[in-house]
Amino acid sequence: SSIDYSVLLDGLGADVDAAVQRFLDHYQAEPVTREAAESAAPKLSYKVPVELPGGYELVQAYRMRFGDAPGVAARYQRGEEPLVVFFHTPVDQEHLGTHRDSPCIVGDRHGSQVQVGRWRLIHFTDPSTCHCLLSTLDLESGVPGVMAKIAPEFASLSDAPHQGHGH
Repeated sequence: SSIDYSVLLDGLGADVDAAVQRFLDHYQAEPVTREAAESAAPKLSYKVPVELPGGYELVQAYRMRFGDAPGVAARYQRGEEPLVVFFHTPVDQEHLGTHRDSPCIVGDRHGSQVQVGRWRLIHFTDPSTCHCLLSTLDLESGVPGVMAKIAPEFASLSDAPHQGHGH
């Protein structure tokens, strides 16, 4: 399976809200309650908290389709600044358009990131789930706290080499 993140990344520089909405529309996102989002993809390991570190509050949760597999997204807001998370099964290929990903360390865990201007799309993968975070948060001080809230296995996984997405 694959996910076309270029649908999101290509528009980030011009209008982040429009880029997020285009990605949500592309993957048939349906607004749902937080509780429905937390049960929408039972084979995945994720959480959709009401609030995230740094003062981000849940605005809307979504049920999505990535090919034949269910996925989830949630949009958070702090003042004028959005933060969006996506959860899906680990994929063979992520299409990033002209953008390139690079390895990163998030709270002593291996991940990957794509940066477009001040925006970062961070991917942290555990055995069942890719946790993708779109934000302007700092990798060292902001991202680990958010990942610990949305990825239940984030704190407990050993620091073994990252399994990766196959890209």
